Amino acid sequence: MSSFSDLAVSLQKGYACAERDHQQELLNTLTANSGFQNLLRTNQLAKTILGLTDSMNAYNNPEWQEQAIEIIIASDVYSGVERREREQKEGKGDQNLGYTDFLVLELLHWFRHKFFKWVNKPDCDRCGNADQDQIEPAGNAPPATREEIQGRAAGVEIYKCKKCQEQIRFPRLNNPSSLLKSRRGRCGEWNNCFLLLLKSLDIKCRSVWNSEDHVWSEFYSESLQRWVHLDSCEDAFDNPHLYNRGWAKKMSYVFGFGEDYAIDLSEKYICKDLDRALPRNKIDESSLSTVFRYVNAKRWASETDDTGLYKKLVQYNLEINALTRTSSANSFAKNQEKSQTEMKPRESGSAEWTKNRGEDGR
Repeated sequence: MSSFSDLAVSLQKGYACAERDHQQELLNTLTANSGFQNLLRTNQLAKTILGLTDSMNAYNNPEWQEQAIEIIIASDVYSGVERREREQKEGKGDQNLGYTDFLVLELLHWFRHKFFKWVNKPDCDRCGNADQDQIEPAGNAPPATREEIQGRAAGVEIYKCKKCQEQIRFPRLNNPSSLLKSRRGRCGEWNNCFLLLLKSLDIKCRSVWNSEDHVWSEFYSESLQRWVHLDSCEDAFDNPHLYNRGWAKKMSYVFGFGEDYAIDLSEKYICKDLDRALPRNKIDESSLSTVFRYVNAKRWASETDDTGLYKKLVQYNLEINALTRTSSANSFAKNQEKSQTEMKPRESGSAEWTKNRGEDGR
């Protein structure tokens, strides 16, 4: 038994070494290819992929994770997990889910309903005005205050309170630690903060980016042996067709960015049986595939742990094969078990905002 195990480890290391060499050769070839390098510099979608490839590294800050854990411990998340475990023992609920799945479900619900706040227009801090009709947009400004700069705000939205004439600043914070304090924003801030919470619990997760201006998350469920869709804005769990089918959102590109690899997830999220697939014309498909091969080669060629590289490559190939052979129609067959209340128009955001974005289910 020991010799068989040793042989398996030896074969895995051999595969990892050979694949590392192959990835390095590919990287060298693409780095020397002037046409491809020009594509990386000039094509906006390629530049977006490059910019997001290492985005998950931002959540590995030990101090931020400690802050997140303290907040979770003080919440009712773990009592909810215990309740779900008791119910499962009684034969209730999904018997295929495990402890981590319950933890993610409870974290989602608590985050959506008790922790984070959606902002259409910010309330007035001076007079307390929260009437959205009495707050009007007044332009944009660069980060200026200490909070805005430390929070790595991409920009600041300016509003005016009609009641007291006060100027209201709404910084679009990018620092996950700052978001633990502000606890407000739109989908970008929600996803950013939620990913930090997942990472603080040592849950394998990744960010998912949609070119039609939305972001969400996925985590890897050991119980289900696959990546599971999560949307903290909607308290949505394992409902990948929520956007295309529930929101009636038209989509073209959906990409996943994890610590192990980046991947095109469009096949998973866009339904082929609906007329809601936008043209994929921002880059030709062959070049897009090469961009993903390039960013993954950069990561895998520098991986020194043979066992770790082997596991990453196996999981990547399994996911690619699953995406290739599973059509969106077949995927929806599994999703038909979702109740009508789960396939619903967008809940986060004002009615006017979701209508303007084509996410109101019509």
